Amino acid sequence: MSATEDFQQQVLRGHDLPADLRLLVAGAAEGEETPFDDLEAEPLLPGSDDVNDTSYLSEEERADPDIAANLAAIDEVLARAVWVARDGEGRAYGYWLEGRAEADGVQGAPIVTFDSEGQFDLSPAATLAEACVYANALDEEDFEAGRDAFAGAGIAFSAQTLGELDAVEATVSPTPAELHARRYEELLKTS
Repeated sequence: MSATEDFQQQVLRGHDLPADLRLLVAGAAEGEETPFDDLEAEPLLPGSDDVNDTSYLSEEERADPDIAANLAAIDEVLARAVWVARDGEGRAYGYWLEGRAEADGVQGAPIVTFDSEGQFDLSPAATLAEACVYANALDEEDFEAGRDAFAGAGIAFSAQTLGELDAVEATVSPTPAELHARRYEELLKTS
């Protein structure tokens, strides 16, 4: 079984890989350069580190009701997405599946990010590649360079400019960040 097929079975539960995710996984497995390399993005392969590494917390910290409620809320939100990649900034990328039928897979699912500070963000981007470029672009020139690099690899973006994505409104309610905040408050009250 190829790395791409293994990823498809283990991570996406047999659903098809979108073209940009296929590029990321195959490029990493075969050691081929892709536009994802400029973003230091890599797939979260089966058996790789957890999206939310909390190994730095002591048992005393984990016992704190505030921290325990936050960790439990984070875990609940993480479970509502399929996490597929991480970039050089430590941001994890996933497909938000809340409210979607299992049969739909990840095609067209909103992209969600989870950063090293424990914050969720719903990306305005339509694809994983676009979300990675959007999250890492410092300015319009960076975005256009990333967009053009992916276009050269056959991956089209929904937006031509960074400004177009900045104007996109959230399409799901609650957003992952809103769900995390709500669950945190609910869990804190019961602790």
